[in-house]
Amino acid sequence: VLLVNCIPDSRNGGWLKAEIQDEQGVPIEGFTIDDCLPVAEDDLYNEIIWSSGKSLGELRGRKTKVCIRQWENVFYGFRFAD
Repeated sequence: VLLVNCIPDSRNGGWLKAEIQDEQGVPIEGFTIDDCLPVAEDDLYNEIIWSSGKSLGELRGRKTKVCIRQWENVFYGFRFAD
């Protein structure tokens, strides 16, 4: 599970999305920005969910990168949890 701490500005349609990439920076199928459901809530532990239904557990043991995209949002950090 990928959790993000952020404050999207709801007055301006703020959001945050995440993408998981391989070592070369290529988006991994099912974990792309387009697959990511936007986070629009102010919370310490917003869970990133991909519409593909894929789980980060499928990537265990692989080297990956996390790409964060946002609009009208204050992003504090992210963490992985079981």
